[in-house]
Amino acid sequence: MKNKRWIYLFIGLIILIAGVFIITAAVDKTKQWHSAATNIKIVIDGSEKTLQQAINEDLFTGSHTYSSPSAIPSGGHKADAIWVSVGGTENNLIQALSSTGICANTPTSSYTGPTDKSKAYHYATEIEVTVDGSAMSLQDAIDSGKWCYGWILVPGNSALGTSDFLVMKYEAKNVNGKPVSQEALTPWTNLYFNNAKTACESLGSGYHLLTNAEWMTIAKNIESTPASWTGGAVGNGMIKRGNVGTDDAGSYNGADPEYGTGRNTKAELKLSTGASIWDFSGNADEWVNGMCSPGVGANFWTNADNGYKEWTYSGFADLERAEAGPSTSIDYGSNPSSKGAGIADDICLYDNNRFSRGGMYVSRTYGGIFSVSVYEITATYGNPQGFRSSWTGFRCAKTFDEYTYSWDAGSWSSCTNNNRARTVSCKRNDGTQVADSYCTGTKPPSSQACWEGQGCNSCPWGFSQPSGDIHKYCKVNGRQGSWYYTIGTPYWKEWTYQDQSGYTGAHCGYGSSTTFKWRIID
Repeated sequence: MKNKRWIYLFIGLIILIAGVFIITAAVDKTKQWHSAATNIKIVIDGSEKTLQQAINEDLFTGSHTYSSPSAIPSGGHKADAIWVSVGGTENNLIQALSSTGICANTPTSSYTGPTDKSKAYHYATEIEVTVDGSAMSLQDAIDSGKWCYGWILVPGNSALGTSDFLVMKYEAKNVNGKPVSQEALTPWTNLYFNNAKTACESLGSGYHLLTNAEWMTIAKNIESTPASWTGGAVGNGMIKRGNVGTDDAGSYNGADPEYGTGRNTKAELKLSTGASIWDFSGNADEWVNGMCSPGVGANFWTNADNGYKEWTYSGFADLERAEAGPSTSIDYGSNPSSKGAGIADDICLYDNNRFSRGGMYVSRTYGGIFSVSVYEITATYGNPQGFRSSWTGFRCAKTFDEYTYSWDAGSWSSCTNNNRARTVSCKRNDGTQVADSYCTGTKPPSSQACWEGQGCNSCPWGFSQPSGDIHKYCKVNGRQGSWYYTIGTPYWKEWTYQDQSGYTGAHCGYGSSTTFKWRIID
């Protein structure tokens, strides 16, 4: 009996271990494997924090130093044991934060994996974090642009033809000849339009000078966000103008221009997402990639009455206000500039004149998020490259959805046991398979019922003209059935298929040919 007891205990132990492996195998490691709230530790600017604390305190953007704790957290991991992909470049989390940052906007479908096998790495897909109230994997948060250093995500506006995109949080600064979004350094000014455009494009694929449609997407979003109005509600008070050279509820007179930390928050505007954008009005005027065609009437920018104009000017009603001005649904009164909307200056005189927007540190009440000046880019003021000034800077953007996504359905398999299957996946336009969540619309079916058979084909028997009803048996894909045909008047035939389960297939049709045909539904 003792031997049997030990045998039973041994069998029970094996079953328990097998159960643990089965349960472990069922864990979805792409969503929750380790919690950032307690299990992952990182040192930022000398202070040890959990990964979730760092996220909550927005410490993955801005200028910080990153390192791992000296000791492995109890039951957890150091940050340098987390493997991430940032736009296809793989590193441990500390290396990524300390070099390029973790700003990306492309999905990660796979990893090549770490070359250093001395550590027990966990992929970022296995780390659960909470960002903006939503639980997701650390990798998904990186891929969606949550921590773009000095950049913010702007929701698209279908009325303006824009999709989600990234934009510099600060006016561009010159760092070793590259435009960088940061608080430090004076804005990069005194560039010709084409130089500003080239500077943004030098950052890589998808980067570009902010377009007028994108500027308007940001401006309309700010306009509809209560926190950007001095009265705390849309239409109440004025939209904050920032550093424009005068003091009022939404403006102040700062340095020419300003930069750095600890600045006046009148220069900080809010989007509906809660993100901040600085100096979108005032400080430095900004080139945007837009142009005008002068004329009178619809589809033309007015070339009359050169000078400063309020957005209520009658000549703006047909095109200009819709393309560059404030919303008509908000009551700005007869002088929208008094409510922080800005004005239009130097109306279009030549084809392909370019826009600069937002006003500058001496614009005073003329500055605002809808302020626009229209400048020539060639042969202006005797300069063959056009206009530039010490007060005109720029801001770069990055297309957030440079990829398109669609369902990709493979070929159907052969019909087996009345069922056929195919592979259906979501693919990017470069052929990369990504998570289904990137595709829109109903996912095509990956399986469906079918009827084994070959469609309408010649009858397996040869017949001369029959003289009466005939009953034959045959097999199709191993299934036995009966074939009936009945002689009509004269020489017209009808045939059906009936299998052993009693299923009757549809008629192939009628005819006077002596070649009898049949079909099985597929």
